[in-house]
Order: sequence, then structure tokens, then C-alpha cells
Amino acid sequence: MGFPIRYAERQGETAIYRQAFEQLAARGILTEVHDMPAGIVLEGAGDCVWDPVRDCFWLGYGQRSDKSAAAVVHDLWGFDVEPLRLIDPRFYHMDTCLCPLTGGEVLYYRNAFDDAGQGAIRARFGQENLIAVPEEDACAFAVNAVNIGRDIVLATVTPELRGTLEERGYRLHETPISDFNLSGGSAFCLTLKLDRASGGRDIPAELDLVATA
Repeated sequence: MGFPIRYAERQGETAIYRQAFEQLAARGILTEVHDMPAGIVLEGAGDCVWDPVRDCFWLGYGQRSDKSAAAVVHDLWGFDVEPLRLIDPRFYHMDTCLCPLTGGEVLYYRNAFDDAGQGAIRARFGQENLIAVPEEDACAFAVNAVNIGRDIVLATVTPELRGTLEERGYRLHETPISDFNLSGGSAFCLTLKLDRASGGRDIPAELDLVATA
């Protein structure tokens, strides 16, 4: 899906992304490239996070993207879309404050969401699957992590959060990307997952990729 960007400083990126997606489609890696309808902003995978356990998208709105984008995503892919309002300007995209894990848990920073959003997260994941990260970890973008199987790649993590995740059977890999953190993101922001489960049911799942952005 091609996507617009809200602020002028980055709007030039839209055409570059579309060209890249068209090249992937030409190689058979993507099936189609769609543009968002005029007047609706969805800033890509940063605000539309796929949850493979629940077969749904978590869509952040209120900072960079529009709530109305949820209906577009649902109509295109046919999966449930859970729109959550982001209220803390430090956590401007969904991927900075919510990360569904392969074991069914969720890493999230509670105060990034309004009361309704917090309630939706509890209802969908269940209390036993909630891993509410401390503010220190959230501000270091520990939630902006890449989870593949039982492995989690992130920039940095406190001993408290590391212990919580390791107790649940995850292996953590800290990687030195502190310079990139200054841009307002971390490991997840450096990737673009081409997920066949959510982006094209007719393409075999074994072709899933994580491509560096």
C-alpha cells in the first residue's frame, strides 16, 4: 500500500516508497500496490502493526495517521483492524509503543494510549499477556523491537524488562543503534516486513521477508 505522510518535511518520501513497492511488484514479491484515498493519512507500517496471533492490525491514530484509515485497511485485506488513539507526542506511531509478540503477549507502554485504547488492549490480549514496559524502556524505544520466533532484536533494554521477557522464553539481542534512536525510532523502524499472511494470501508464507528500509 502506498501511503501519504502528514508533515511537509517527509512528504517527498511517498513517491520513493511507491517506486520501491512497484519494483517489488514487478519481481512478484508483492501482488498489487494501492494508494490511500485522497484526504486519508496512514503513515505505513509504523501506524499499522500486524498481529499474527490474532490476525488483526493495530492502527495508531491521532498523531500522524487518521482513524478513518482503519476502514480502508479492513476493506483491502479483510482482517480486523483495532484503531487506538495515541495521546503522548513522544510516541507518535503505533510501533513506538505496542509490539505484539509471537507467543501471544504484547509489549506496550500504557500511557501512550487513552483509557479506551488501554481497555481495548486488555480485552484483546488478556491480562496474562500484557507486558507493560517501564517509562525508561519506552523512552529508549525498547518497544520498537523486531520479534522473529523467540528472538527479539532491540537497541537497549533494562535488566527488569530483560528478565520479564526471558522468563517467558524469549532471547533478547541488543544492537548498538543509539544514533538512529535520535531520529525517534529503533530496530522496528529500520525494517519493512513483507508479510504474506497479512499482505497477500495467495503468496506462500515461506516467502516472508524482513527487508531493511
